[in-house]
Amino acid sequence: MRDVLTDAADLLAGGEPPAPAHGEAAGLLRALDYAGDGPEDAAARGNRVLLLRMAARLRRLFALPTPQAPGLVFLGGEADPAILGPAFADCPAGSLAGSGARLRQAFEACVGEAVEYLSQFAQADDLVAAGSELPRIAPFPGADAPGWNDGGVADGWVAARRLNGDAQVLLPAGRCLRRADPGGGVPPFALSTGCAAGATLADAALHGLLELIERDAASLWWHGGRRGRALTGAAGDVAARFLAELRGGAGGRRSWVVDITTDLGIPAVAAISVDSGGSDPGNDGFACGLAAGMTMAEAVRRALQEMCHIEIAYAVIAAKRAERGDDALNPADQRHLQRARSIRADCPLLHPATHEEATGPAACAGDEAPPEGPAAWQLDWLVRRLDAAGVPTYLVDLTRPQFGIPACRVVAPDLQLEPCSLPGKRLLRAIRETGGGIIHSNGIPLL
Repeated sequence: MRDVLTDAADLLAGGEPPAPAHGEAAGLLRALDYAGDGPEDAAARGNRVLLLRMAARLRRLFALPTPQAPGLVFLGGEADPAILGPAFADCPAGSLAGSGARLRQAFEACVGEAVEYLSQFAQADDLVAAGSELPRIAPFPGADAPGWNDGGVADGWVAARRLNGDAQVLLPAGRCLRRADPGGGVPPFALSTGCAAGATLADAALHGLLELIERDAASLWWHGGRRGRALTGAAGDVAARFLAELRGGAGGRRSWVVDITTDLGIPAVAAISVDSGGSDPGNDGFACGLAAGMTMAEAVRRALQEMCHIEIAYAVIAAKRAERGDDALNPADQRHLQRARSIRADCPLLHPATHEEATGPAACAGDEAPPEGPAAWQLDWLVRRLDAAGVPTYLVDLTRPQFGIPACRVVAPDLQLEPCSLPGKRLLRAIRETGGGIIHSNGIPLL
């Protein structure tokens, strides 16, 4: 497959329309809808060539069946940090997942995750000289515990820029980079949160920032105990139609979507499904997908796809256990099983609150609708929206020459990370107002 991917990249880079003589490479380009682009699509073609070359360097790339979501194409894979050099040979491989209605969408999402993961590893020129007088930004302002390894300060600093105004700042390296030798211990947050790759740096930054908003909303909901709301109007119709497309007539699971948008007013939702068959009385098969979007419809579609990812993970776990028993399960598999067994379908947090049950400040929707068009326009709108709410945002450019695909980390210190063992001001305020989500969740982690 590596040879086919490399041949496909060479063929696409040459700008020639695929011909039968090119064999499997041409067939792959057709399957990915990469064939027949005109000269006006040179930038898009160049990005696709890089994605194909990246795919050829993956340790694994494979398709998985989607019995509960036949309307979804799902690809999985593994990215080996050893391709970065001998110093990274012992680093753990990154597990990849990508999905979409078509193979092209799944391929680009899966390979994009590989670029995102590998680009996070610290390179020799990432650190800024110790004498720099640029402002230093605290990694966990207002957190109710000391930061991990002083927020990574002992590891040095990396250059970043504020997304509203482009002011140059420094962020702790331990907050932004993976190390080949993680001697500072396990960080109190997921290093992947806020990282993204894309066709342009603006596209990557937009996805990274939306993930931070998604995780902040999820934490205030699940840990903060702020009940969600029912979808209304067109958003409910979008959810019903898209879910029907994904399911394709497949039964066996009950699904619904909860609006968990916070006071920031950026649409965020949780898509939830449980096993409706009741074959195991002690296991409701809980699956949850999270997403934020520029519109509620966008957030709904992304969350439903993420929910299907968890359902597919359960199918993979079942296959592993059938073939090799519980010894075949890795720590991620065990966490999935714990959630499936412990989070029950009648948990109040999983269902929309009534008007009387609703808690927390109302979302500030504002009058200005998000723009349609390029990612740069949407990113600018989102950054200005957050800045007006007192939430500054910063970008660390992680684009690596060996991949050539834009990648970055977005940091918004005032937003609550999830998963994260350090509760910040926003989460602590929610817990004070509601008593916390633990009274419903029994402390079972969502992610």
